[in-house]
Amino acid sequence: MIRYALPFLLITTQAAAEPGVCRALDGDSYVCSDERIRLENADTPELHGRCQRETNLANQAKVFAQAAIDNAAQVVITIHQRRPKDRYGRTLAKVSIDGHDLGVMLIEAGLAR
Repeated sequence: MIRYALPFLLITTQAAAEPGVCRALDGDSYVCSDERIRLENADTPELHGRCQRETNLANQAKVFAQAAIDNAAQVVITIHQRRPKDRYGRTLAKVSIDGHDLGVMLIEAGLAR
């Protein structure tokens, strides 16, 4: 496991960024320091969903994730070791917000599966 650290963000086969550098593209995809990250342990609805309910949930998931990132003292991104990229070239990772798994947080909020 490679580890890089700054006070705000750790990426294990982890790199780092300053506050404000991570932004949610949707509930389960982020850009951190120009790297596209996809949550490996949660799936949120699509922003351009099949129906209005899906689109509404997707927007809620995006807002929830961005608020969690923006209010965090520390964000840790742990890259999947055996499969570091998905089929779209995004880095597969778990994201921890102040020690809490963001995927689990989204699931518990009813915004992901």
